[in-house]
Amino acid sequence: MSVRHVVDLRRDAVPESGVRMFDAADGSTEEEFADGHHLLRSGAARFSRRLADEQLRKWVKGR
Repeated sequence: MSVRHVVDLRRDAVPESGVRMFDAADGSTEEEFADGHHLLRSGAARFSRRLADEQLRKWVKGR
């Protein structure tokens, strides 16, 4: 199963559940994944920075 397929499955479930989604795979390449689900070290570092910058700071500030 490709990374994009997993993202599409999750995206389709969001309207039904009302859960907000952060597309973590957006901007990542297939080469950054070990198996389509688990990031390698370089991909994990980039993801962590992006998660902090784009999502967690807003949440901590109460947005």
